[in-house]
Amino acid sequence: MLSFFSIKKKNFFYNICSSTINSSKGTSKKRSLIWVYLIDDLSLVKEAPFKTKTECANILHINRSTVASYLDSDKLYDNKWIFSSTILAKEKLFKWLIPSKIMDIIIGELLGDGHINYKSQGVVKKNSRLVFTFSAKNIQYVKFLKYEALAFICTKSIPHLDLNLS
Repeated sequence: MLSFFSIKKKNFFYNICSSTINSSKGTSKKRSLIWVYLIDDLSLVKEAPFKTKTECANILHINRSTVASYLDSDKLYDNKWIFSSTILAKEKLFKWLIPSKIMDIIIGELLGDGHINYKSQGVVKKNSRLVFTFSAKNIQYVKFLKYEALAFICTKSIPHLDLNLS
């Protein structure tokens, strides 16, 4: 049995969905649906919501264990999908988009002395990191980039000074 109802909160309507599964022992068990969002346009995938992890995996052509791993993990799968057991408001989904101002800075730095590091000791990784190289006299600009302009995507670590560069 599938039940739907709406709640009005701060001028937004949220459809809250859950499914009730009847077990062989005659008791019913409430299970959350699986919502899968496309990061490109923050929309739901065509068949969503899914009743089970297996259904989700079959339709998306991935393993069930992948669905289980990424469900509510706050991680992006394959640079395109977000898995959630609840409906996500657009505000929550926006964190996955990089604002155009930040993208402009990144592209500018990559056209300069920046690069994207995606290998570590010969092993290709799924995640990458941006690397920008500057002379020591540009430390103020580096701090501006790291702690202000690109704070949205940067860690809080102190910029690394490489003394081995010639």
